[in-house]
Amino acid sequence: MIDDFAPKSNPLEAEKMRKTAERIIRGYGDRVGRGRLNPDSTARTTYIPRGMGIITAESMIEGGESTVGRVMGIELRKDEVDLKRLTFAQANTERLRLAMTAYIRYVIKNYETLKCRFEQEFPHKMQEVQIEGHTRVSDEVIWLNYGLTIFAEFAVHVGAIDEKEAEALSAEGKQAITTVGEKQIVFTSNEKPAGKFLNIVNELLSSGKVGICSTEMIGPPSKQENLGGWADQDYVYLLPETIYGEVEKFLAPKHSTIGVPPRTLWKDLGDMGILAVTEVDNGREIFTKRKQIGNARHHVLWIKREFISAGFAFLSPAV
Repeated sequence: MIDDFAPKSNPLEAEKMRKTAERIIRGYGDRVGRGRLNPDSTARTTYIPRGMGIITAESMIEGGESTVGRVMGIELRKDEVDLKRLTFAQANTERLRLAMTAYIRYVIKNYETLKCRFEQEFPHKMQEVQIEGHTRVSDEVIWLNYGLTIFAEFAVHVGAIDEKEAEALSAEGKQAITTVGEKQIVFTSNEKPAGKFLNIVNELLSSGKVGICSTEMIGPPSKQENLGGWADQDYVYLLPETIYGEVEKFLAPKHSTIGVPPRTLWKDLGDMGILAVTEVDNGREIFTKRKQIGNARHHVLWIKREFISAGFAFLSPAV
């Protein structure tokens, strides 16, 4: 368990903590231990992560789509915590410890049976879980639901609840876990390079840090230095090198990057249907297209206007 993960204000310390958390998350997600060597260069015993890793943090851990896809994040607000039930649980920690000890013994005793049962049921569970997005999130939903089901069966076995209560508990838990999974998919998609890029572009445009001109404007804009492109009612035409540089500049103070080179990013945008026009030149995809603006032709990214949610005012022409 990692308790109270809160990156430091010092950039180097913050980056060190982020990388440590990312390594642990990936280790748990892939069930891979950290390989080390003895002084004589022989391999040490590798300890594979088991059980569930739990992290409490001030905010959701960021680290790209791959890392976030290995996490099931639960955001808690102050009014969502039942203080009476929390106080009761805290006053009965000894009972909770005994209950968990008994549950672990139950799992150990029935491990092979539970393992075979899960392997048989997993393909069917994959068809039942209808969550579109990162496949790891669907896996996590299935694992958590299965764990809850086994715990409910254990509770029936020891006489804590009856079968009807176990069914109700499993149904309620399944709904809650699925809801968390759906929210995680949204968060994961925002960590995809293309999704992150688009969100930042919208913020840059709405804040005026990057300016947009009308395609009908004659002459240069009043603020040539922050010109990011042009727009009409159908498309926003972005200067590729300029907008990529502005996005990276936006991320730099957060010690982050978009994570992929420009060509890969443009391809992702094209695959998602955000980049409206692509051309093929001798089998090679070209993600910019020439656009006549006034008396000049520019190689720009054609972004469908529907994906630019930011409200922005056109730059005025130079006087």
